[in-house]
Amino acid sequence: MQKKSSVFKNTIWMLLEKGSRLIIGVLVSSLMARNLGPDGFGQLNYYISLLTIASVLSSLGLNRIIVREVAEHLEDKLCCNSTVVTAFYLRLTASLFLWLMASVFSLLFLPESIHFVVIIFFSLFFISFDVFDFYAQGTSDFKVISLCRLTTFLITSLLKIAIVLLDGGLIAFVWLVMIEYFLVAIFFYVFFIRRHHISIAPAQAKIQQGAELAMESWPEIIAGFGAILFMRLDQIFLQWLSGDASVGIYSAATRITEAWYFLPSAIIATTFPKLVSLRNLSYERYFEGIRALMSFLIILSVAVALFFSLTADWIVALLFGSTYAESANVIVLHTWGGIFLCMGIASGSWLVAERKLKLNLQRNLFGLAVSAVANWMLIPLYGVTGSACATVAGLAAAFYFFDLLHPQLRPMFWLKSRAFLPIHLYQFVRDRK
Repeated sequence: MQKKSSVFKNTIWMLLEKGSRLIIGVLVSSLMARNLGPDGFGQLNYYISLLTIASVLSSLGLNRIIVREVAEHLEDKLCCNSTVVTAFYLRLTASLFLWLMASVFSLLFLPESIHFVVIIFFSLFFISFDVFDFYAQGTSDFKVISLCRLTTFLITSLLKIAIVLLDGGLIAFVWLVMIEYFLVAIFFYVFFIRRHHISIAPAQAKIQQGAELAMESWPEIIAGFGAILFMRLDQIFLQWLSGDASVGIYSAATRITEAWYFLPSAIIATTFPKLVSLRNLSYERYFEGIRALMSFLIILSVAVALFFSLTADWIVALLFGSTYAESANVIVLHTWGGIFLCMGIASGSWLVAERKLKLNLQRNLFGLAVSAVANWMLIPLYGVTGSACATVAGLAAAFYFFDLLHPQLRPMFWLKSRAFLPIHLYQFVRDRK
């Protein structure tokens, strides 16, 4: 009963944070989009897309590994602390390398964008503090982390509104991207790291442990890069083939759909550490839990996709105006693609628990290839709608059809297919009573 209560409370805290982002974030984004126009809004989101890709590279594929290691060694606080601090310094090192590379590249080839790149990529140093978020996920201690993120989000939302009212322009919003990550890092340090008495002195990092983590995570680095690249590849291709305005129209839609994507991530973050601990007791119950989780997420995704299919035109007109009318098509397509994304998030955590990271790498690269080819073919014909179709094709290829093609993942394909039937979720809930 206590474990169920813990999962419920953690889910509520994360849903509070993600729900606030969904509602307030979309409203603030609509003000920004109207203020900057499709060109300025597109340029801002293009830089944010590059930062997102860089942040995945700087994570070094350690995120889910940290959750697993902490969940498996809850009784050994020294081991947990050593793992998270070692990962922290690995990420800082990678962030320094990426920041220097981006700055030099911009200076040599895009000098007109150097100030944007230097500012926004400096955020990588503060994003490194996310390792403590994954430490919290492993210990199922979400309250403080969620409050830190929520507080920061509310502060920066007010600042964004102020910039709109003062007509601060693109550069002010670029600065605010870095400030948001800076505030999260400060709050993590003050309210989480000090509270758990975690020393982040360099001496706490273990070189041998860092090498072991890097040896295991390298497939996850490439897999994560492939995953985020084919999630962001659409905006990069649009920038190359159609320009800033198309990216702006597309980004208006993704502000809504990505806010929704946070919800399944939050649900899996709160439930999967419990499933990992269940795996040590009964593999059958563990697999039943994964099947029930998959079924719940798929049913939820279908409901959300139906809702946006009926309301997308009205939502876009209300929030962004007629200039962004084509964003409605993107919202509808992306929410249906969210079904495959939920499959990917849930099965990705399963692959980490089973230490089958190379399969995660292979499926992400497969999805990336499908998305790249589809973007190249469809954007010249259908613009932002074609790019949205390409994203859905990449998600379906990586997180559903690849399982059918690979012998080791074929049982997961049938599990995902049967997950559309709510009977598995009902049976799991009934058996737990």
